[in-house]
Amino acid sequence: MTSVEPDCSTPRDFLGASPKRTGRCFARALRWLALFTAGPVLAATLAGLVFDHATGRPLARATVSLLEAPSGQVIATTTAGQRGEFVLSGVPAGKYRLRVERYGYADRAYVVSQNAVQDGLINLEPEAVLHVEVSLKRLPAIEGHVLDENGVGIPGVEVVALRSLDPSQPVRRAVTDERGHYRLAMLGPGEYLVRTSPLDLPGKQVLLPTYYGGALEASSATPLALRLDRDLTGIDICPSVAPYANLEGRLDRGSAEAVLLRGPLGMRRVPVQAGRFTAEDLVPGDYTLLVEPELAGGLTAYQRIHLQGGEKYSLVLQLRPAPQLDLRCESVDRKPVSLGQVALFLRQTGVEDHPRRVDCNQLATLPPGEWELAAATGPGIYVAGLGGAEGAGVARISLVPGTRYSLTVLLDDQPAALRGRVLPASSGVRAGWVWVSSLDPFLRAVLGGYRQVKVDFSGRYEIAGLPPGEYVVLATESYPPGAIERWSAEGGVLVRLRRAEELELDLVSSDP
Repeated sequence: MTSVEPDCSTPRDFLGASPKRTGRCFARALRWLALFTAGPVLAATLAGLVFDHATGRPLARATVSLLEAPSGQVIATTTAGQRGEFVLSGVPAGKYRLRVERYGYADRAYVVSQNAVQDGLINLEPEAVLHVEVSLKRLPAIEGHVLDENGVGIPGVEVVALRSLDPSQPVRRAVTDERGHYRLAMLGPGEYLVRTSPLDLPGKQVLLPTYYGGALEASSATPLALRLDRDLTGIDICPSVAPYANLEGRLDRGSAEAVLLRGPLGMRRVPVQAGRFTAEDLVPGDYTLLVEPELAGGLTAYQRIHLQGGEKYSLVLQLRPAPQLDLRCESVDRKPVSLGQVALFLRQTGVEDHPRRVDCNQLATLPPGEWELAAATGPGIYVAGLGGAEGAGVARISLVPGTRYSLTVLLDDQPAALRGRVLPASSGVRAGWVWVSSLDPFLRAVLGGYRQVKVDFSGRYEIAGLPPGEYVVLATESYPPGAIERWSAEGGVLVRLRRAEELELDLVSSDP
C-alpha cells in the first residue's frame, strides 16, 4: 500500500508530516508570514526546528535565544513548540549566535544550514526569512554497580565523580540502590575519576574509599573520558574492606585543647585530657595530626602517619613555636618591582580551605605542614623563578614547627603573551575556553596547574603574563584530561614562547 505525504494545507496535515517534510512546510509558512507582516522596518525572521542529535526526535519546549555579536546581548527569546518548531520575527539585520537550552542537554547548538552559518555566527540580511535546523546533544552519565567480594551489589554506598584535572572536589554524587546500582547523571564532557565513599560494615569493619580500577589513591586511579551523547555503563567498583584502626598519643610538654586529625573522611577534632588523646574506629589511610597555636598557648605540633587496618598506634607530639616564612620579591635585573601587580597565595596540601594570601617582603607565621605556592600577576609581569632553602624552582614548602624559612620570588617585567582566534570544530561548535599548561613542573606550579581564559564573542582569546617556556594549549568546552601529556591527543598544540614574545596562534576547537 502506497502512503501519501500530507501536503500541509491544513494544521492537521502540518502536524502529521514527517520531520523532513515538516521543515519544508514550515519554511513555506514562514515565507507567507514574512509577506503579510512586512513593514517599513527591514527586519528579518529566523525560524527552525530543534531535535535530538542522536535520535532525530523533536525537542518540545526548548528555550531558544538569539544573542547579538559581539556584545552577547539577548535580542530575542522564545520557546519551541510541540514539534520543536520556533519563530523569532522582527529581528534587526546583523550577526548573531543561537543558544538553545533544554534540561539534560548541553547548551550548545549544532546548527544545520546551507549558507546561514559562518565561523559559528548566523548572518541575517534585511527582510530575510531564514530557516535552520538545530540539534542538541545529551549530557552523558556514568553508571555501574558497587559489588562485594562475591559480586553481590552493596546498597547505600555513596559514589562520587571527580574531575581528573582537579580531584579535590566532587562534581556529582549518587547512592547505590538495593541492588548496588548507581548512576551519576548530567555530567559535562571531559575526563573523570569515580570513587566510593567509606561505609560502616558489621564486625567493626569499613568499606574503604576505592576508585574505579581498584586504586585507593587518585594518582593511581583509572580515568574515564566522557563525550556528549555517550553514556558509560558497566563501571563496576569492588571496594576494599578492612578493620578499623585506633590511635593514641600524648604531648611532650604543656597542654592543648584538642588535636586536629585530618584523614580520608576529612577533619576530626580529638579532645586532649591531661596531655593525652585517643581516636578510635579510624578508616585506614594517610593522616596528619595538627595542634594549632591558638589551641596550645602559641605552640604547635605536626606529624604525618599511615594507619593500617586492625592496628593500634601510639605516638608523641612535640609542641614547638609555629614556623615562620620570610617571603621576599626581587626583580631578575635588580630593577624596582611593582608589587601591586603581584599576589602570592599559599595553599596547604590536602586541605580544602581557601588559599591564604601573603604579601611580598612579609614575615608570615603559618601552621606547620606541606604548602604550595602560587602566584597571580598582572599582564606586565611574571614569576621567573623561586629560590629558597630547598633550592631554585621551589613550588612546595614543608614547614616544620620551630623553624624559619626564607623564600625569594624572582620577577620579570618582560613576559610573553599568546593570542589568536578559536575556530569551530567540524560540528560547527566553537569552544568557549582556552586552556594552557606545561610539562615543566616549575611552569605548571607558577600557573597553579593550568590557566584558562574565556573566548570572547568574536572568537578571540588572549593569555598574557606567561613566563618563557614550552606550553600545551587546548581549545575545548570541556575540562581537559588530568594528565597534561594527554592534552595533545585532545587537539592540544605545543608551543614554545620566548621572553617578551607575543605569539599569534589560531586554535581549532575540540569536539566534545
